[in-house]
Amino acid sequence: MNSIENMSKTAVLCFLALFSAGIAIADDAAFAPAQEPVYVVIMNHVEGDRTCPEGDALCLASVEYQTAKLPPPGMVAKPSYALDVAGNDLIYRILLNYSDSAGQKPKLFIEPTGEWWQTYAHPFYGGKAFDKYNYLALGNEFGIQGHAIMYSGINFGWYDSPHTEEGVERKFKDLDFFAAHARLGDRAVNNGKTFTGGWKIERQGLGDAYAEYVIDHVAFALGYRISFEDHDGHMKDEPTGINNLYASPFVYRAVYPDGVQMTKLDMNGSITGHCQGSTPRCETPEEAAERLDRTLQARAADPDPRKVYFFGFTTHSNGVWNDFNMAATGKPLEGEGRGLTAIMDVMQHRVANGAKVKFVTPMELAAIFEARNTAPSYFLAVHNEPVVRDLGVNYEALKRLVEKANDYHMKLTLMFTPPWTEFIKSDRTRAMELELWKKQGHEIAGHHHGVWHPGTWDGYTYLPPFEAMVIRDSMGKNEPYLGNLFDYQFVLAGLDPEVHSGCMNDEKDKNEMPPHIVFDTCSGYANFGAPNMPLPDFNPEKGRNDYASIGPVNGIVRKWLAHATVMNDDQAAGAAQMFAKMPWGVYGAVTHSVALQSDAMIKFMDFLHERDPLGEHSRTVSEILGAGLLPEKPINP
Repeated sequence: MNSIENMSKTAVLCFLALFSAGIAIADDAAFAPAQEPVYVVIMNHVEGDRTCPEGDALCLASVEYQTAKLPPPGMVAKPSYALDVAGNDLIYRILLNYSDSAGQKPKLFIEPTGEWWQTYAHPFYGGKAFDKYNYLALGNEFGIQGHAIMYSGINFGWYDSPHTEEGVERKFKDLDFFAAHARLGDRAVNNGKTFTGGWKIERQGLGDAYAEYVIDHVAFALGYRISFEDHDGHMKDEPTGINNLYASPFVYRAVYPDGVQMTKLDMNGSITGHCQGSTPRCETPEEAAERLDRTLQARAADPDPRKVYFFGFTTHSNGVWNDFNMAATGKPLEGEGRGLTAIMDVMQHRVANGAKVKFVTPMELAAIFEARNTAPSYFLAVHNEPVVRDLGVNYEALKRLVEKANDYHMKLTLMFTPPWTEFIKSDRTRAMELELWKKQGHEIAGHHHGVWHPGTWDGYTYLPPFEAMVIRDSMGKNEPYLGNLFDYQFVLAGLDPEVHSGCMNDEKDKNEMPPHIVFDTCSGYANFGAPNMPLPDFNPEKGRNDYASIGPVNGIVRKWLAHATVMNDDQAAGAAQMFAKMPWGVYGAVTHSVALQSDAMIKFMDFLHERDPLGEHSRTVSEILGAGLLPEKPINP
């Protein structure tokens, strides 16, 4: 390959890596200190059809909701599947005009009622909901909206459900049944974790507090864990001082004596120009803007990262679509269309003026809350070294670690140096095993031995070849130069073209980080106490992560976790003792695919399994850093 071809390959690889990893490009001089964001959760209620009187044969036989067309501009649409789909698409299209502090587009939490779910899954009347946008692929979330309705068992007919324990159970089971049958290809549409319970209706028969109790218990039994409700419908374990007067500005958890737990997200209804104000059911655009500002101010004034501040609100497919359809004849926006655009304009203005805002879904928000308010999570990394003569025996040690992790429902972050690409890809069985590991949830990541590494250099560096060879010669080493960091990137892509995390041996020199590696575990610094505090990996406290470090390297924003080595029994015991003392956060441990070291890691995994038998707190490096599970603090790389 000539030099021009090599430059072209390098440029293309760099562009593709940056694009696929979603890398944020930063001006080093303008990099601002990180602060905790206010998370923004936007819910769209998809309202479905009217209910039928019991025994009304004409209503029960109707397919009007399924077949009705949208009206021309200037007319209000009646309930229809077409309206619900078009309204959701319109809301999402509007949201795409806005960005959060990281330049990311809003995410939508879409919450249909039972008739919508039933219609979507129907082979003749259904579909269409993903024709314009693949909401799942774009990172949005679906849940269920608990209108007080139950399935009649006849065609598309739904009845009003009674406001009793039995009625709440019936409506949730019917709703969950139809939502569970909704698929997009081989993927479930309903994420199955977040719901709105219809408390304001059920309270009529059950009373305020007991309605919340019944809703939470029925939803919990079906696997739901996040209640996104009008704020006055959340009373159990409400934070001190709120007294049901306004939406809590931060996430909290309701814990019942029988073990039922529910993460609570408060809202204040929809934002609309038709709202009269001072009610939990809706907000005027001005009230919503004031609540957003109060939340931003409260976050800025509160140093506790375990309080996860957020701003949540809801829209309605029919409300927004009808408002815009009426405005198409020259009328001003008056209702929910006005409310949605007004609050998003205010939010964008706040972001432009330095406010830190991040768009998330309810499940993402709950994961951040859980990571900071429950037992600590952990990641287990495996370094696969560049010593070619040892690859065969080390591969057997690696397989033992993967098998043990699978037995314990844990996820590993498997960090490979370049020689492993050819070793794995050259053997069909090994290549198939690697693909299986990916499907099992293990992360494929990179490992790099830089030019300053005291052991075996992997042959790749950002330095000119002559300079690199002088350094290695001064260390009594004579490994061959194999290429620059773009060449390293090209080789590693043979294992997984989407690799964007790893340990790049960047403790001494952050320039050893290739452009596509944005998540790293080898900064050399501890992630507790003051930033930029050096700590050796053999100290078990090094695995403690109270925050993630963040900073720019070569114009690209990078994030780091820290880990401690678990390479012998003493280090395994030290890691266990350190983990046991942590009230929250993330613990990171690393070993090598070497028999004796993997034995030590397995002992640590045995300890973790006793505390986390289902592997619920096991994460990969990218899961932790990509989801923002930890607070972030800037370092000077």
